[in-house]
Amino acid sequence: MLLMLGLGSMFGTLEGVITSLNDSHVITVKKPVLTAVLCGTACVIGLLFTTRAGQYWVSLFDHFAGSYALMCIAFFEIIAVIYVYGYRRFLNDLEYMTTERPGRYWTITWRFVSPVIMVVLFFSSIIKSFTHHPVYSAYDPITTAQVDTEYPAWALFVALMLVSLALAPTPFIYFVRKFKIWKIEGDIPAASKCLGSTPSTTYMLKSEPSFNRMVESTASELQAVGINGPSTNGTTKNVDNDRKGNGSSRHAPKRN
Repeated sequence: MLLMLGLGSMFGTLEGVITSLNDSHVITVKKPVLTAVLCGTACVIGLLFTTRAGQYWVSLFDHFAGSYALMCIAFFEIIAVIYVYGYRRFLNDLEYMTTERPGRYWTITWRFVSPVIMVVLFFSSIIKSFTHHPVYSAYDPITTAQVDTEYPAWALFVALMLVSLALAPTPFIYFVRKFKIWKIEGDIPAASKCLGSTPSTTYMLKSEPSFNRMVESTASELQAVGINGPSTNGTTKNVDNDRKGNGSSRHAPKRN
């Protein structure tokens, strides 16, 4: 049971990494090869936890890699979805998928409460780490009990590297996109880019009702911020022509 539970958890974790790398075209190898490389690397790193000091390594990874980095990533996710993508668009998407619009409680929580709580928790953890030396539970052969022991300097350096590696992709992708240092997007049709789609979601454009709904949502957002854009029908027609020009029509060409 524990083996199946571990495999089920790793499927979701690895798929998130593999799909992101595959869609962004950062690594141009085939997906099976990429999967084999990632699984092999994770297996080699996991062998460290099977040694006699494996329990202490697990505590080190769990204490640092699974706390600070996750809080920062969750904070950036909320900022990206609620403030970059827009909470109105997010509410419209939820209403379209569930036929029910989230209430004011969830809107206030997503916009204000959750970001504030995560910022407070993150800085509280940082202050606690600097005011109290991080400790771990070590076995004392004399008392045959677990004793709180301070991490050595080299272990804290390893912990800093773990946190830095977990947080590095966020500023790295930001600077790459901001200054156009490296092309990390695939060949996405212009209509898809206007709607903020990725290679894994371009299949949604094959559905005409879904495509029209997203265009109408984009037009309504532009009107909400005071930008006078073209009408919805005109926008749909222009984007449809763009789709046909890019060869992304729903109907495949007839064979002779």
